[in-house]
Amino acid sequence: MLIALVGLRTVGTSFGLALRRSGGAIELVGHDPDRQRSGRAKRLGAVDRLDGDVVRACERADVVVIDLPPAGVHQALRVLADTLPSDALVVALGDLLGPLLDEARELLPDSSGFVGGHLVAPELGGEAAEPTAACLRGACFFLSPLERTGAEALDRAAGLAAALGVDPRFTTAREHDGLAAVGSQLPLATAWALLRVATTEAGWQDRQRALGGAYARATSLIQGDRDGLAEMMVANAEPLAFWLGELAEALDALRDRLAEGDVAGVEALLAASAEARERWLAGKAKNQPPEIPPITWRDMLLGGLGRRRGAKE
Repeated sequence: MLIALVGLRTVGTSFGLALRRSGGAIELVGHDPDRQRSGRAKRLGAVDRLDGDVVRACERADVVVIDLPPAGVHQALRVLADTLPSDALVVALGDLLGPLLDEARELLPDSSGFVGGHLVAPELGGEAAEPTAACLRGACFFLSPLERTGAEALDRAAGLAAALGVDPRFTTAREHDGLAAVGSQLPLATAWALLRVATTEAGWQDRQRALGGAYARATSLIQGDRDGLAEMMVANAEPLAFWLGELAEALDALRDRLAEGDVAGVEALLAASAEARERWLAGKAKNQPPEIPPITWRDMLLGGLGRRRGAKE
């Protein structure tokens, strides 16, 4: 079984490491236009081999996973449109699923094997980190099909999630992108706002000495891979604007209590938020998917396609 990883950023490389850990009889081929990322993936053992030609990397693949910025996804789908195996499962990853599905509708003549995906995990995000299989711990894998996506492709996408050891959730692109506005894009917007208000020129010489570890952690998202993020924020402007309004209301409530000298009120706000965070993290821990035996996931992922191409039935 051949799995092609097109794009070897943190998620794509972590995919390879998690699949390797699952113990399945697979071959992993990687492609990334960035040589540094390609070299890192090979050094970490996330791929068996690298191929600088994306068409050649994918021409025999049973599964193609694309982990590139929006412009890179468009380019990859355009180049691969006429050469992808007709029975391949194609999963394109992104923070928003609506634009991914639009790309596939436009560029893929046969999109019956296409699924858009977004993997959300507590350990992903922030400053660029070394990819690991552990990055996917506690992850939810949002999967959104096209109208023409076949039932077999959906089953195999669920099998891919099982192979990775993550929790699959099938959803519509509209539902997912509304959730992504608060889960992925609002934290980035907040980090930007913190930097904007604190790094103004006036008073910067003195103020920078007061910006310590808490400030660095709160703004670390800005240091991640920002390719295509502005484009995605604009594409998701309506739900993101709603959550920015909710954030502004929450900050206004805090400001009002501060102005009133309401110590108990401020303590109540902080306590409620801490309790909500604990509930969120506890829920993540409870939703860990079960371990999948190596032989089982291979059958789930590919079924009859798990056999070498051309093998007799």
